[in-house]
Amino acid sequence: MKDNICLSEDFLFYSYRSHVDVNQIEYRRFCDEIESIFTTDFLEKNPLVESEQYVAIKDATNIRLDPDKEDRIKIIMPKLAQRVS
Repeated sequence: MKDNICLSEDFLFYSYRSHVDVNQIEYRRFCDEIESIFTTDFLEKNPLVESEQYVAIKDATNIRLDPDKEDRIKIIMPKLAQRVS
């Protein structure tokens, strides 16, 4: 089963794993983070606030993975390429 999980699902599961039940994710925390990308928090309570424009992190292209994750990427990428083609 583990080999069938895609990288994004893996990230989601480990980043938002519930502290109460390790087989579940904290959906509300996940949604709040996704919402924060597109909106300003609590804008409905303070509609006159000036929201700031999102600026991408410049170093995001220089992400380093540990060797285990690098090996996993080498396995996953050809599978993704095959599905996209």
